[in-house]
Amino acid sequence: MPHKDDPTLNKDVSAACEADHQPETPDITPDAGSEQAAQSCENSENTGPEAEIARLTQALSEQNDRYLRLLAEYDNYRKRTQKERENLYGDVQALTLSGFLPLADNFARAMEAPTTDPEFKKGMALIQTGLEEIFSRFGVEPFGTVGEVFDPAIHEAVARMDSDEAETDCVCAVFSTGYRMGERILRPARVAVAN
Repeated sequence: MPHKDDPTLNKDVSAACEADHQPETPDITPDAGSEQAAQSCENSENTGPEAEIARLTQALSEQNDRYLRLLAEYDNYRKRTQKERENLYGDVQALTLSGFLPLADNFARAMEAPTTDPEFKKGMALIQTGLEEIFSRFGVEPFGTVGEVFDPAIHEAVARMDSDEAETDCVCAVFSTGYRMGERILRPARVAVAN
């Protein structure tokens, strides 16, 4: 279909409009182009400035709606990627700190072992204190003590025991300390639960 700015269509429209105002001659046969021009001439009489304003207002409304939807999609994308980035940082941090937990366990066991050299024990205590300070700087806290109520979300029960120290369904022995960083559990505490 020809565009309204097409010069051949404009000539056909002008010719057809002039033909409407002049008397018809019977020996002129209209072709397909002049019929379209006549319809275009009639349509141009029906479409005034109000119709053009309504059409443009509708087009503007559609474009504005598309723009607002695109803006909302971008905002959702930005929020989603920001949240993913924050979660990724927390995951990497937790994974890295989890790698140091066996080291903390080894220092705790070394501190409990008997030694004849007090300077060696003092050096081990300084290293353990430094490691605990690093953990506290990153918000890592130990948990899992005798007497706590057993919670399967943070404790891993490896045995059930009869105990006079703890109440039923409470921790009666701790085999390895649990650690958490904020709400994230780095490692559950391995415990025995009292019968």
